[in-house]
Amino acid sequence: MFLSSILDAAAVDEAQVQSFFSKLTLEKLLYAAVLLVLCAVLIKLILKATDRMLGRSRLDKAVHPFIRTIVKLVLLFTAIMLIAGTLGVDTSSLLALLSVAGCMTLGSVAAAMGACALPRLPAGAAVAFRCALEVTGGVHALAETALPLRVPLICAAVSFGGLSILLQNAAYWRACGVSLGRLALLRLLHAAIAFCLCLLTERLPL
Repeated sequence: MFLSSILDAAAVDEAQVQSFFSKLTLEKLLYAAVLLVLCAVLIKLILKATDRMLGRSRLDKAVHPFIRTIVKLVLLFTAIMLIAGTLGVDTSSLLALLSVAGCMTLGSVAAAMGACALPRLPAGAAVAFRCALEVTGGVHALAETALPLRVPLICAAVSFGGLSILLQNAAYWRACGVSLGRLALLRLLHAAIAFCLCLLTERLPL
């Protein structure tokens, strides 16, 4: 039963790939190539204009790279969607993939900007702030600390996932009737259980 479902899914995927290549024409490829060149030129011009605007602004210079990164990601996302649509690619799955990458990047950028904006924040609070926003960088920072409950805290952080993963999941859980607030509470409960189990495992005599 399970094997047949896998084979059916593989057959559907193969049919979709064959359908895509059968509809791919030289005209579409040329149009996509021209669009790619235009997008590359426009992105370069917009980024230069962004650099000039940031240079004239009164914002802290430490924030400039993060703003530039966000602008660049939005432009690249738009260009990829335009070119994919030109080639006849189903952009729904591509949109989901790029939204995941976007949430991760925005979480990392927000954590870095928060660290710049709050330089006097205590080390423990700074690590907790990073874990709450983006778990990958937060766990890396947590692993480098000398906190006594470092391993259980890492388990809790990974189980919670951070705001970036919550936003990724919320887009799909909302369709099932699960709100972002309820999802966050369940993830916090998951984090508390993981912390307690890891702490208990550490204390067991082996």
